[in-house]
Amino acid sequence: MLLIVASIAWGALAFGAVYPWAFMPLLAVSLVVGLSSFAIKSPGTLNRPVAMSLLVVGIACAVQLAPFTRSTVRSISPATDRVLQQYDLEYQNRPNGRHGLSIDPPSTWRGLGFLASFGVLLVGMSRILTRRPVSRLATWITGFGALVAFTGIIQRAAFNGKIYGFWQPQMPSTPFGPFINRDHFAGWILMALPLAVGLFCGLVARDMHDLLGSTEGRIDGAGSLPWRRRLLWLSSPGASQIIIVGFAIVAMALSLVMSLSRLGLCGIGTALVIGGRFILQHRMERAQRVVCYGFVLLFIVGSVASVWAGLEEGVARFTDPGARDLGGRLPIWADTVRIIRDFPLTGTGLNTYGTATLFYQTTLPNEHVREAHNDYLQLAAEGGLFLGIPIGLAIAVFVREVYLRFREASDELTVYWIRCGAVAGLAAIALQSIGEFSLQMPGNAVLFTTLCAIALHKSRRGLAGSLVSSHR
Repeated sequence: MLLIVASIAWGALAFGAVYPWAFMPLLAVSLVVGLSSFAIKSPGTLNRPVAMSLLVVGIACAVQLAPFTRSTVRSISPATDRVLQQYDLEYQNRPNGRHGLSIDPPSTWRGLGFLASFGVLLVGMSRILTRRPVSRLATWITGFGALVAFTGIIQRAAFNGKIYGFWQPQMPSTPFGPFINRDHFAGWILMALPLAVGLFCGLVARDMHDLLGSTEGRIDGAGSLPWRRRLLWLSSPGASQIIIVGFAIVAMALSLVMSLSRLGLCGIGTALVIGGRFILQHRMERAQRVVCYGFVLLFIVGSVASVWAGLEEGVARFTDPGARDLGGRLPIWADTVRIIRDFPLTGTGLNTYGTATLFYQTTLPNEHVREAHNDYLQLAAEGGLFLGIPIGLAIAVFVREVYLRFREASDELTVYWIRCGAVAGLAAIALQSIGEFSLQMPGNAVLFTTLCAIALHKSRRGLAGSLVSSHR
């Protein structure tokens, strides 16, 4: 568990782990955590459908690297042959040589390494969380999220153009907190904040459930808890934890607003809507009504914080001239569509978008566009149908498995709400990925993988129910 938290912390504090000295240790630890989980004797906890779907994606990516003859490459993907003819001298000078379908095999190998590391981490972590309290992991992430939020808030108040006061980014950027780009900071907060809200709701629901249970027969005539019991509860360790988590939520919400990330603000709105839907659909006992009140209170606090942070500046971000073409994204997307049309079947190769734009970029002539600012379009350009179909099936399998987790034997109240928070965080980052590439930051990817594992893991009650069914 500590290795998981350390990986998340390292990925965020090391500028999103965008440099090799940062992401190499992150990948190594991810592999260690994922593989070590299989040493745990926990029959029935391996999610085979998800593991197999990820394996199929990995195999499809590996096929992009398989050596084919030039005639085969030309017949399968004529555009690949044309691009290689223009810049790969070895390909030009060896007419009888072999080459993969990827236009840049080293970059695809790197992408496959990331895919394998985080895939193993996801499968392994979902096993670990079956036996370990997921609330502890959510608590650590919430606490660290408050630290990241305060880093961003303090940096904005005393910014000298350098991260941490001494690190100068290599390229012009809009840093916020420990991240090189404020949108990537917003992407990290978008995942951590809903998880923290889920933890908050779970703690309130659990404490109210226990408190009402312990005072059964001592409820006043109006059917409510006496004020004396409420005041005594406020001095309990559980209430103190709830107050601290609520404080962390407010700090993260404030930092998100201060980052002035347009898609970040839209994403947190999506998370709030999804979280509200979970609350309304859950059975409305007295404890759950308290959760609803807490959720509404957090929403009001977040709205007030938005106004306090500077409404005029925030509105300007949505109404400036650059917002008309989505900050220059529309021309980039048009170039990406051209790549997709030329590489419809096999794509250019995983992690090769930056190479492809050397030949297809028509916008921003003084810059090299390495990302499409839309993860879905970029995956379509890099993978084509050959990789896109397995990825789509893997997403469908994941959604189905998470749906089954909600229908399995009832979780503890805290685990249920944390799972809801993880799903809301995944939905928020999925929305942001329409116009950003936060998940291409290894530091964000490891937190994303953790949320997937939380949403996917089997609770102890669910595991017990599946074991009983298997023995019948």
